[in-house]
Amino acid sequence: MTLPESRLNRRYLIWFLIGVLIALIPIFVLAQDASVPKKEKFHFNKEGEDAYGYTQSVKVGNTIYVSGVTGKGEMSGSIQSVYERIGK
Repeated sequence: MTLPESRLNRRYLIWFLIGVLIALIPIFVLAQDASVPKKEKFHFNKEGEDAYGYTQSVKVGNTIYVSGVTGKGEMSGSIQSVYERIGK
């Protein structure tokens, strides 16, 4: 048994609208979420960061993310240098 053309088109339209509403739910949820932590950048070597296109440290909420490279030489000296820079 087949449906009349107008009833079939109406059914497709309803399913299309349901799909659009489901697709928009994450947008509305994220727009209302006030608990998203603030992102704050810290600059130590602005010229180097601009040249390579990244920030060496970013604070998001209560967490600090750091990136970069260490110098050549012994591993223990490089690690100590990293911790000294993070402390600054």
